[in-house]
Amino acid sequence: MSIAPSLDSSSEQSSPAPIKYRRWRLALLCMLLLLAIGFNVLLNRIAPPIDSSTTIFVVLWLVSFLPYLAACVLVLTTKPLDGRWRWVELGMILLGAFILRAIFLPLLPNLSRDAWRYLWDARITLHGYSPYVYIPRDPALVHLRNITFDNSRFRDVPTLYPPGAQAVYLLSYLSAPDNMFVLKSIFTGLDLLTCGALAFLLYSRGLDPARCMIYAWCPLPILEFALQGHHEAITLTFTLLAFICAHGSWRGSRVLSGFLLAMATLTNIYPILFLLVLLRRGDSPPLPGWRIRGSASILSFASRGSAEIYHLLRWFFGICLRDWALLTTCFATLILAYVPYALLGHGQVFGFFATYASEQSPNAGIVLLLVHGLGEHFALNRSVTLMLGYCIDLLVIGGASLGILWLRRYKLINGEVAMLVFIATIFAISTHVYPWYITALLPWLALIVGPLWTRQDGFSGKNLAAVFTLYFVCISITWYFFFFSTSPAWNVYYLLVYDVTLGGLGIAALLGFMKLRTLKGM
Repeated sequence: MSIAPSLDSSSEQSSPAPIKYRRWRLALLCMLLLLAIGFNVLLNRIAPPIDSSTTIFVVLWLVSFLPYLAACVLVLTTKPLDGRWRWVELGMILLGAFILRAIFLPLLPNLSRDAWRYLWDARITLHGYSPYVYIPRDPALVHLRNITFDNSRFRDVPTLYPPGAQAVYLLSYLSAPDNMFVLKSIFTGLDLLTCGALAFLLYSRGLDPARCMIYAWCPLPILEFALQGHHEAITLTFTLLAFICAHGSWRGSRVLSGFLLAMATLTNIYPILFLLVLLRRGDSPPLPGWRIRGSASILSFASRGSAEIYHLLRWFFGICLRDWALLTTCFATLILAYVPYALLGHGQVFGFFATYASEQSPNAGIVLLLVHGLGEHFALNRSVTLMLGYCIDLLVIGGASLGILWLRRYKLINGEVAMLVFIATIFAISTHVYPWYITALLPWLALIVGPLWTRQDGFSGKNLAAVFTLYFVCISITWYFFFFSTSPAWNVYYLLVYDVTLGGLGIAALLGFMKLRTLKGM
C-alpha cells in the first residue's frame, strides 16, 4: 500500500543517528519505560474502590506524566535510529505499550461506571429489549438485574451509544457475560492496534516511527481505556485505519475506507465530519490573489468571496461524485447498522442523545461556556440560550468545514492537521469535554509535532500550537479533582485547562502570522 507523502512532513528517515547514539537513546528510553511501569504498578496498588476518595490516585496519575514527557522530548529532539535498531526500538515501544496497559486490566473501573452500562446494554439487547427505548429501571427489566445493573449509573435514561459501539459490547458479552475483564481486553487490543497503525503511518510519511510513543505511552489513554474501559478506544482505531486506507492506492481502498469511517461514526457521531478530509481532492486550481485597496473595494471583495464559495461548493460536489465508492459504502453501512435497532425499538434509535447534546454542563467546550455565560449575563431563559448555542455551533462547525475545504482545494493543509483542527473544533462546541474524549488528539499530534526552534526557520508557530495541545491533553485529567469535589472551583479548572491552552495557541497564531508576513515581504 502506498501512502501519499505529507505536504510538510520532514523526512526524518533520511538522517539516521550515528552508531554512537544508538545505545544511549535506547538505554534512556528503557530507563524511562521502567520508571513509567513503576508508576503504573504503584497506581495499581493504590487504586481506590469506586465511590471513595480519589485525590491521591489522581495526583500520582498526574505525576506519572513526567517520565512520559521526558521520553517524548528524547524522541523528538534526537535523530531516529536506522536499520534493525529502528525495529528494536519500535518493538520495545510497542511492548512497553502492552505492559503499561496490562497492569490495569485486572482492576475494576474506579473513576467511571460507563463500562458497566456497556455490559448492561448488551445484556438487555440479547434478551430482545432495545437499549434506546428501555431505561435500566424499567419494570419490564427487573428479571434481568444483576451485578451489571448494580454497578451502572444513569438508570433513568436510555442509552447514548450508537450501534457500532453496541456491536463491540455484544461481542464482549457473547464471549463472557458480565465480564469486565473481557470487555476491557477488547478495548485494550484495539488500543494497541491504534499504536501499531500509528507507527505504520509515521513510517509511511517519512517520520520516525518511534513517535508513536506519544500515543502509546501516554498515561491518559492507558488509564482511560485499560482501567476505566471507555469505548472511545474503538473510535480512535477505526478513525486512524480509515485515514490510512484513504491514502492507499490499492484496489478496494476507497470502499474499505468508507466502511471504517462509518464504523468510527457508529461509535461516536463526530467522525462523519472527517469525510471532508478523506475525500480525494483531485487537481487544485491556482490560488486566487485578493487585495483590498480602499473602502470602495469592499463590495468587490464580497462578490469575489461569494464567487469563491460557489466554486468551492461546485468543487466539493464534484469530488463527491468522483469518490462515490467511499461515500456509498460509508452511508450504506450507517443505514444498515441502524436497521436492527429501528426494528427492535419501533423507530427509536437515538435514545439519550438529544438530551445529552442539549445539557449545560460545567465541563463544556469553550464556545458553549461563552454562550452560557452570555445567557446568564443577559438573563436569558434556558430555551433561548440553547437555541443561541445551536446557532453558534452551526456557524463554528460550518466555518471550520468551509475553511478546511478551501485549504484542501488549494493544497494548503495536509490531512493530519485538518483532522486535528476538526477534532479541536468539535471539542470547542461540545456540551461535555471529558478527559477520555481528548485522547482523540494524540495520534495527530504525533504526526505534526516538531522542534519549536531551528536556526533556519526560527520559532515555529505550528509546533508551538502542537506543544500547547499536548499540554491540554496532559492537564485534562485535573477534571477529576473538580468533578469529585464537594465545592468545585470550576474557574480554576478553566484557567488551567482552557485559558493557558488558548493563550499558547494565540501566541502560536501570532508567530505564524508574522512568519507569513515575512515570507510575503521577501
